Amino acid sequence: MATNEAESALRATFTLPELAQLTGIDSRTLHNWMRRDVLAPSHQRASGSGTRNLFDRADALFLVIVAELRRGGAEMPALERVAPELRDFAARSTGDELLMINGDVKPVRVTDQLVADLDRQGPAFLYAISRAHRAVAEFAAGTAR
Repeated sequence: MATNEAESALRATFTLPELAQLTGIDSRTLHNWMRRDVLAPSHQRASGSGTRNLFDRADALFLVIVAELRRGGAEMPALERVAPELRDFAARSTGDELLMINGDVKPVRVTDQLVADLDRQGPAFLYAISRAHRAVAEFAAGTAR
């Protein structure tokens, strides 16, 4: 990877319009999610005209996951309930985890565990965290400042 690509892949902050572009979710919807405390800028909260909300990489990962789960049929009230756990998970994920959401957020590391959890807990949303990591890295590389 070239130096510029490596630097942009590790880019630390994103603006709300950039997150809208990354996720395909309208900025108005993202503003609504901020009012509902689903989304919050971890890096810098706008404090008046001329300042922007700045979101960190974990915020971007979280939002990619929420956007894809929403497109996959997850109801917004359910995502709102698990948002704090999902935010924490996104902040500490390595990209290798499989995520199971069934009333709570649970990383799954082995197939046998997944089968046992699905048998015990019933239907769930499954998500490969590598998708979010790849989407954020590709977006950051393409929008280097």
